Amino acid sequence: IYLRNNRAVCTVTSTYTYDLGIMTISESGGSGTGFFVRDDGRLLAASHCVTPQSTMNNFLVMKEASYKIYLTNGSGRGRIYKAKLLGLNRPTDMAMLQAEGIKRSEYDIVEIGDSDTVHPGQVVYPLGGPNGPFFYGSIWSTTVQFVSRQIGPRQMNGVFQLDRASYGGISGGPLFNSYGKVVGMMLMNSIDSMSSFAQPINDAKVDILANGEDVVLSSIGCDIRPKDFLRYSSREKFDDEDLVFLHRILPDASEERRKKICMLSAGRAAIVLKINNPDLRGKIAVGDIILSVDGVQMKNGMDIDNYLLGKKPGTKAVVEVLDTNTEKVNKLDIVLTF
Repeated sequence: IYLRNNRAVCTVTSTYTYDLGIMTISESGGSGTGFFVRDDGRLLAASHCVTPQSTMNNFLVMKEASYKIYLTNGSGRGRIYKAKLLGLNRPTDMAMLQAEGIKRSEYDIVEIGDSDTVHPGQVVYPLGGPNGPFFYGSIWSTTVQFVSRQIGPRQMNGVFQLDRASYGGISGGPLFNSYGKVVGMMLMNSIDSMSSFAQPINDAKVDILANGEDVVLSSIGCDIRPKDFLRYSSREKFDDEDLVFLHRILPDASEERRKKICMLSAGRAAIVLKINNPDLRGKIAVGDIILSVDGVQMKNGMDIDNYLLGKKPGTKAVVEVLDTNTEKVNKLDIVLTF
């Protein structure tokens, strides 16, 4: 894995210039790891490493952003190239850069795998440059503990939880399976630094980013509960926290109805929490259950987010909804929104 992919990995740094009207100031941005996915110099990196991190950008006008990538031949000697930002995938913390003035003979490209095949207990291999170019080309093994965590301030869905913490500067680095194919991108450590997280590579939407477009997360027009309710061993056993949660979103519902929603949602718990699109009022109600979108079964809100990732607002979709009052299933033609 190392021999085949070491030349496909680089260190990425960023600098931002802000316009104050009478003067400009510069700010050092993030740094991390990137890896080449196209033979024309296009590479993936973590978006938090290539977008401004300070609060400056909240009240100053960013004039320009510049990026540099550091390539080494494995002996510690390397070259620095400029790069430009092509597209952002903010929902998954991924971005694509275009290296400038680089020759194809100076780097390799990785082979993209299928992250849907990753499972708990599988051994995977991060590769990158912890602490910048000083420890460039570091590789180690780690084991997948869980495949569908929801983490971070952006509540990124469906990330891999790994059993070892990573190092600073590895964000954006490729995560390989035993066949040497990239199945994820390294993101961050857990709060206790006992484990780390990686975004599934299928979520990158490489083709969209390579076209210079940003990847957005569309909505069906409702807020959806992201996680499943607990599974129940009998029709009489309910989790108190689930019933309390349902009481918050349906304060006027009887306890019998809340229990019925728990039973109806077991295994297909994409429960509607709020209606944001006025056109859906009267067609979908809080407490209803989304069964499928475009014929694809949805077990929870994370399934819906993952399915809609990369689909543009304005796209038409067919949503199958279970009315938890009547227990009837309705199909609705909707238009995706932001």
